[in-house]
Amino acid sequence: MSDRLDPREESSIFSTEDVPKDNHSHIKFISDIQMHELHTSTGAYASGFKEEFASLPFGEHQPCYGGKRQENISKNRYKTVLPCPKNNTIKDFWQMVWQENVTQIVMLTNLMEDGKIKCNQYWPESSNEEFYGDINIRTCEEIHFAFHVYMRKFTVSHIKSSRVVTQYHFTKWPDHGTPDPLSLVVFHSHVLRTRTDEHEAPTIVHCSAGIGRTGTYIAFDALCKEGKSKGTINVESYVKVMRTCRMNVVQTYVSCLHIHNMT
Repeated sequence: MSDRLDPREESSIFSTEDVPKDNHSHIKFISDIQMHELHTSTGAYASGFKEEFASLPFGEHQPCYGGKRQENISKNRYKTVLPCPKNNTIKDFWQMVWQENVTQIVMLTNLMEDGKIKCNQYWPESSNEEFYGDINIRTCEEIHFAFHVYMRKFTVSHIKSSRVVTQYHFTKWPDHGTPDPLSLVVFHSHVLRTRTDEHEAPTIVHCSAGIGRTGTYIAFDALCKEGKSKGTINVESYVKVMRTCRMNVVQTYVSCLHIHNMT
């Protein structure tokens, strides 16, 4: 679980100026899109977006020694990524939450999809509590909103200290697909509005494999902030930076185009 994106700013925001000089440095990206031109430009430059997406780095370009250690192999749902909690990683997950002072968790998958387990339930049922290792989790509130959103509040306790952690669960994002743009925008806005912690802490974002839906959400979150501050965005350039930290995030061209259309 330790191989996560290294945040440069709040909510794992990377600057597109940080693109490393590697064997893809010759790629010429389409000029940064002005925010007011965004929705008209995606159609006009569709072929260019496809070419840029195809040129993004693919596969393992960075070492992942932690995930490949013998004692961690059984914890990996997939051979190449460290994804959502499995039954034998729930204790590690909550240990990470406590260690990193996390107060927000964004969950973008259902527990079951098409008859397959996509994520193990890592929290107790409402009003119940459970120990995961030496960390106690109590579910103190669960609210169902419109747009297929659940919000759960957990009291997380360790020794004599405790804090409240909020989980935002978006349940209408199909695996290998794209969600309704309005629903996701409303969900993202709700996560930002209800952030209450006064200190800077990472937000955990997870789906099932940890690269498709998770990558799309993080890129959308980051580029919204970049668009507001700079007035322009460059999706492909940002995804390239993300892939130096977690390979193959934002899996498909359709997801990349979806980010353009939502931002």
